[in-house]
Amino acid sequence: MLTKDDLEAAAEAVAYEAKMLCFTASALPGGLAERFGDEPTFERNAFLESFLLHARVLDEFLSSTGRRASDVVAAHYIPGEYPIPTAFIGNERSAIDRQLAHLTTMRRMGKNFRVQRIALTLAAGYLDFARQLFARDDGTYWVIAEAAADVREWLDAMAQHRAARSDGVAIEDVYTGS
Repeated sequence: MLTKDDLEAAAEAVAYEAKMLCFTASALPGGLAERFGDEPTFERNAFLESFLLHARVLDEFLSSTGRRASDVVAAHYIPGEYPIPTAFIGNERSAIDRQLAHLTTMRRMGKNFRVQRIALTLAAGYLDFARQLFARDDGTYWVIAEAAADVREWLDAMAQHRAARSDGVAIEDVYTGS
């Protein structure tokens, strides 16, 4: 069982995961600061792999699917309210695992991931978590609230970006792959 001190120490890592999710998603196709063309490059792959790693960690946190006694999950902060459903659809999680954590014949360097859909789903989940936490919190987890403000700002900017897209492509339909 994790203590309040454990959770307070972990709050900074929770906030970091949410901020990195938004930052890395912004650089990928469909994002706010899209900087890559259609051709895979090492820099694009680095951003994609970083995004996938932070998405996987944040999804595990929010869906409370940690497997080890020392894993920190949302249910530790708000017992009874979590887990929430995973942000991944179908075999996305196993495809991400193969892409990042295993060198296997099933790894597909050209695998496409719905980066912006995953990012938007997890960002909204993080905001919901932060709202519920702060309805009960005494200010101990201020760093999570600080990150929530950044995530809210990113979501608002993504909504404007999506509305301003002139190519008619919905953000959920934007794929990127390595």
